[in-house]
Amino acid sequence: MAPAPGRLVIALYHRERHGKNVLVGRAAVTFRHAGAARVKLVLTRRGRRLLRAKRLTVTARASFARVGQRTTSATSQLTLKR
Repeated sequence: MAPAPGRLVIALYHRERHGKNVLVGRAAVTFRHAGAARVKLVLTRRGRRLLRAKRLTVTARASFARVGQRTTSATSQLTLKR
């Protein structure tokens, strides 16, 4: 739910053993006014392959840019299980 008009961008990354971050998927949506919207996460080819695992830890990075204000961002680590 967006608190105000703006743009939401989300990216999911997986850190490989050697320390390189691999993009798993991303999403972006523009809110014309405050409220809820559907967000479609588009997986990368590598992301689809990685999601075949029974358990995958990813880092979600999100930012929300309100119209005329500073961008707010957050990062969280998630474990996806099948």
